[in-house]
Amino acid sequence: MRHKEKQFSFLKRRECLAKFMRGDISHPKASENECKNVYIIMNHRNNTISEILSCVFLTCHLLSVTVFAAHTSPPASYTCLFTSSTIMIDGRLDEPAWEMTPILSFFVPPDSHPPLSKTEGHLLWDMNYLYVGFRAWDKDIIGTFTKRNSSTWKEDVLEVFLMPDKGKGIYYNFEISPIGTIYDGRNGAGIAVEKQGEWDCSGLRVKITIHGTLNKHDDLDDLWEMEIAIPWEALEASGGKAPRAGDVWRFHLARYDYSVSLPGGKELSSCAPLRKVSFHNHDNWLRLIYSSQGAN
Repeated sequence: MRHKEKQFSFLKRRECLAKFMRGDISHPKASENECKNVYIIMNHRNNTISEILSCVFLTCHLLSVTVFAAHTSPPASYTCLFTSSTIMIDGRLDEPAWEMTPILSFFVPPDSHPPLSKTEGHLLWDMNYLYVGFRAWDKDIIGTFTKRNSSTWKEDVLEVFLMPDKGKGIYYNFEISPIGTIYDGRNGAGIAVEKQGEWDCSGLRVKITIHGTLNKHDDLDDLWEMEIAIPWEALEASGGKAPRAGDVWRFHLARYDYSVSLPGGKELSSCAPLRKVSFHNHDNWLRLIYSSQGAN
């Protein structure tokens, strides 16, 4: 080990850590040599405290991502539980009903490998709204667009896609930034591309909580949470009414994440097994099953 330590110079150690900070060694397919390099750094006598802490974090991350990759994959459907309790739209998923819901994990298309930036999604429904909750871990939270129906997908954004009736081919998409800027569109059969963004979801409610500093690239943020309430009456493709228990829609949740720490500067992810890098590829969306089972 001493011989290897001498060979593994101070500059080499710093190069390995720099790769980690850029995100190059945080993928489950990190090479065996890279993992060995981390071990050597961990055992080097002249480590600084910051180097040791970085390596501990990296080792845990490599292990957790590898386990995630080995034991999870996108589901085919999601059971949306009914709630009779009040969901306060305040940007915090702290009601007991949220704790009862199944968690949707996200994956990177087209091969569904785990993302570098973790995201969790949750859904609930009652007779007035479809509720969507997100937790999006993010080292660098970005959002500057303020006008509705701006090009929100060019910065950090969380997205909801809903198709009430696959036979009709009409679907809705909602894209919401960390500062609450909304793009909402009505898409599909018979709707011209230039008309898709003209639809606004009347009564849409959104709140966000940011755990970090917005638009500040020289520090590390934690995550942002989002709660959305989509009113049934605004969705004409479903007749403007709440679904019945047992009804099945098509849907997926998605994310654009932009960060200086990401390879290439951005990452796209979805809860669906998308075979193309396109969030509008509804053939691969999940089945959304409305359940009468309560989450209270």
